[in-house]
Amino acid sequence: MVAPTYFQVNHGKHEVPPAWPSTRPGRGAGQLPEPLQVLPDESPLLPFLGERTEEFFRQAFELKVNGDLIPVDHAQELLDEVVALFKRYNCEQRWKPSPASNPPRSFTPPGT
Repeated sequence: MVAPTYFQVNHGKHEVPPAWPSTRPGRGAGQLPEPLQVLPDESPLLPFLGERTEEFFRQAFELKVNGDLIPVDHAQELLDEVVALFKRYNCEQRWKPSPASNPPRSFTPPGT
């Protein structure tokens, strides 16, 4: 089975090749039909990789916060603490805030 070897050779790489050379004489290259898709969990991989699944795959996640729901008087303090937390774990470059300016719900446009 080629899957364990493919994952072992490409483990930790961000860009993996869509094909790999065959290790058997007279055989062509193996090829993935499409780039690997994100799975909700590792259960589909277990039949192929078994106990080695965690060796080649890891859980990924994304955090999103609805800033409109954070009380204004605590928002800056919360953001400062989040930035400090990311720095503490040496991953501040992974922090990507998406600032936006939204009118408050009580906003009434002038002239209305």
